[in-house]
Amino acid sequence: MEFFLKFSGFKKCLFVFLLIFLIGSNIYSQTISLFTWPSSNVQFTAITSYNDGLIVAGTKGNEIILAEFNTSLDLISSAVFSVESGVTLTVPKSILVDDEGYLVVVGYQWFGSESDAHSFVFRFNYATGILDWFRKYDNEGSILQRVIIEPTTGDYIVCGQNGHPSEQSAVLIRFNKDTGDETIISNVTHHPLSDTYWSVIYNEGYYYLSTRYQYYGGLAEKMRSTITKLNSDGTVVYAKNYITDTLSSARLYGADIAIKGDQLYLLSHGDDAGTSTAEKLFITATNLDGDFLWNKQYNYSTDNDGIWHQITPLPSGLLVAGSRYNPSGSSGHGGDIFLLKISDSGVVEWSKTYPFKNDSYYYMGKTDVFEVIGDYIFAIGFSDEADDKGVVMRTSLSLEGYISEDCSEVIELDIIDGDDIAQNTDLDDISYEGFSNITPAILSSELEFYDDLCPLLTILSDTICSGSIYTLPDGSEVTTSGVYEVILLGEGGVDSTVITILEVVEEYIIEYDINLCDGDIFELPDGSVIDVSGTYLIESTSVDGCDSNLIYNIIFNDIIENATDTNICEGELFILPDGTAVSDTGVYLSELVSIFGCDSIIYTTVGIMPTYNLVESYNICSDESFVLPSGEVVSTSGTYISNLLTLDGCDSIIQIDLQVYNVFDTLINAIICEGETYPLPDGTNAGVEGIYEFNYLSAYDCDSSYTIQIQVIAELEDFVLFSSDTLICDDLPFIYLTVDEGIGNVLWSTGSSSFSILVEEEGLYSVIVSNDCFTYTDSVLVSTCPIANLPNAFSPNGDDNNDYFQLIHTGISSSNFLVEIYNRWGQKIFASSDLSFKWDGKYEGIDQEIGVYVYIIYYDINGSSIVKSGTITLVR
Repeated sequence: MEFFLKFSGFKKCLFVFLLIFLIGSNIYSQTISLFTWPSSNVQFTAITSYNDGLIVAGTKGNEIILAEFNTSLDLISSAVFSVESGVTLTVPKSILVDDEGYLVVVGYQWFGSESDAHSFVFRFNYATGILDWFRKYDNEGSILQRVIIEPTTGDYIVCGQNGHPSEQSAVLIRFNKDTGDETIISNVTHHPLSDTYWSVIYNEGYYYLSTRYQYYGGLAEKMRSTITKLNSDGTVVYAKNYITDTLSSARLYGADIAIKGDQLYLLSHGDDAGTSTAEKLFITATNLDGDFLWNKQYNYSTDNDGIWHQITPLPSGLLVAGSRYNPSGSSGHGGDIFLLKISDSGVVEWSKTYPFKNDSYYYMGKTDVFEVIGDYIFAIGFSDEADDKGVVMRTSLSLEGYISEDCSEVIELDIIDGDDIAQNTDLDDISYEGFSNITPAILSSELEFYDDLCPLLTILSDTICSGSIYTLPDGSEVTTSGVYEVILLGEGGVDSTVITILEVVEEYIIEYDINLCDGDIFELPDGSVIDVSGTYLIESTSVDGCDSNLIYNIIFNDIIENATDTNICEGELFILPDGTAVSDTGVYLSELVSIFGCDSIIYTTVGIMPTYNLVESYNICSDESFVLPSGEVVSTSGTYISNLLTLDGCDSIIQIDLQVYNVFDTLINAIICEGETYPLPDGTNAGVEGIYEFNYLSAYDCDSSYTIQIQVIAELEDFVLFSSDTLICDDLPFIYLTVDEGIGNVLWSTGSSSFSILVEEEGLYSVIVSNDCFTYTDSVLVSTCPIANLPNAFSPNGDDNNDYFQLIHTGISSSNFLVEIYNRWGQKIFASSDLSFKWDGKYEGIDQEIGVYVYIIYYDINGSSIVKSGTITLVR
């Protein structure tokens, strides 16, 4: 039966692809193999490529086991470590091979519970069996998840959790590759109960981590899967939660992270109610700055889907591994492993599940459960038997993970697009205890092959000629191209499947077109010699051993002799048909080989056409323009080059030297004194103020003009700047003496030349004002103004001595004079506009109390209003 008809989900296009991919291959097999240890459980938990094969890490009874396989899954060798006594669970979580060939393994050991767990990191030379160093994490409850190599230093970068269940933090550690000494890069927490760095990748100086943070205000229902980006020194660039906001109930774990191009992919599992660790599966894509691109939930047919383990970029798309939900397991853990192939945009291309496990009950999953080498996919785990058997699976990308009907179930799933709810998270530093060195015992290994979990699937490819018969492995015969499956009975009654991809090679008809020259000969494959054009048929056998017909179309071409004439411009080169460059007139002979390899002769006659190089000079006025030979219009002086073609198509140059002369429009401002005259261009004289215009031709015949504006300065009569003398007073202690700006040059008797001076002392001040024609003087007398004085006390007791409050003044004007007196309550009790006022200390005829009174006096001095106030004391 044809392969593409038997297996559901495989289409005819897959058959075509396989046919193209596998032609020339002898065997292409898929299988799941079991490995065991006498009287002990074996679980494989991490895998990486090693030399031309694989290294698998796992646990044997609670000891660490390492095993080497080739790509055919033959067990080559193994090693076992016994680390510490009292261990109840040992899990190597991640493994790699560094550039020097060392194995680096990280994981954890439980001593009864997660709170008593201790993590380990070690470096082992598998080829020599020498343990380079082994480091134990002293923090109780520590679980290390993933190891990578930092490319700049070659050191090992390890992530995980530090402590459990309290003071738990997400920790990122650098281990010196040679000594194992550790340096903390990042040890942070959002809420120190469940924070963990689950996986890490390094790209261009940054660490990107899949993280679980527990938010304040809740317990398990506040766990969130995030992406955390760190600088190389561990400082946080961002930490963002994408799937559910921090206020809702949800329990989410960030299982793994991958980078492809400029996109990050985050695996998350859990639920949106805060109770289950294995209910829903999510993949979130962002750019490298953490900006949301898309989020998708992947739903299988069951209500609960499982957990993620690993995501790895492929040349086309990404490959994801996880474990299905197990209704009978602890919190749904321990389900069969599955593989999921998605496009870069999250579209599912295929999905398969397999009858073995990788997650016994611990919800954190494994980060190195599969390895891709070429087209092969290798995955590891353990069997679901009473005594666990270590499992290594080999399938392929081209067969979309298929192994057999019983061992690779096609599973359908739905995708739900999620919303963008990206939220930033703040992080705090937390304490750290460090690592200690221990030396585990290296035991002898008894790991051995146990059985194939599934029938072996072998794919063969072969060809036959059209009309031939092909015998399949079961003895049946076929004659047409196709994919054929047969099931064979193997040792112990175990069936194996062989798929044969057969191509029937049809009869070849190959046609050749051959061009030769007159006088040549051609020998056909049968030895015949041909010297005449024609079509010849030869019967032959192809490399596949099938009949083929060869058709030869042979043409004998003439030898060509040709002549041509050409003209070039003076100074140019002409390239002859043979590539020779010439620049002189003459007849040239070129011997060539045609496209068919035949000799040809070409005679070329070359003629020389003249070129021109002219220089001409022109003058124009500045209000004119000039048209160049090229048609360009210019109006500025300069040298202009015009490139033209002659009638023969040769470049010629005309140089125009253009001189532009100015048109003069001259404006003259002339100032004369009254009685003087100004000589004009026409020989006359003008003594009257006005504007005079004259036109003339310049030395280069350009129209020009003169405009003369004459200003006559007249002598001032009765020049007076100051109409009267002025005063300065105590209340107005200074004045400004000012002359009009523009009147001429100024010189004061003080030596100042400004238009205004400050006067603070009495005296006679004079000023000299001069212009181009005349000089004027004036002066002003500045005197001290009258002073208004008042006593500060008086005694109205009738003894004729200081009985009144009155003004003591000198020359104060009575115009606008006013005096007012107020008692201490602000009541006005006296007022007068008489300079000779006298207050006798009474108000409305009643003697006022002894005390202090306020007075205000208003008067004018030198045109300015003065207000003066003070106090007067009344005594008896």
